[in-house]
Amino acid sequence: MSCTPFVVDLGRPSAVGAIVGSEDRWYESVIEFRELLPRMGLVVIEGASHREAYGRPEFVDSVQEFLSL
Repeated sequence: MSCTPFVVDLGRPSAVGAIVGSEDRWYESVIEFRELLPRMGLVVIEGASHREAYGRPEFVDSVQEFLSL
């Protein structure tokens, strides 16, 4: 079974956001995913691993900003 990616342009900002640390093992996958969803909001927390990212002020600020859209 194969999966064909597709992009849907809703004509407005997407309600999809990602926050990833630059040292997160999923960093490259998140960057690739953004290619499928170019309107996806993306915040990269420099120097943070997966475990460290959510404890950083940038994480909290980004979540609050996303939820206020």
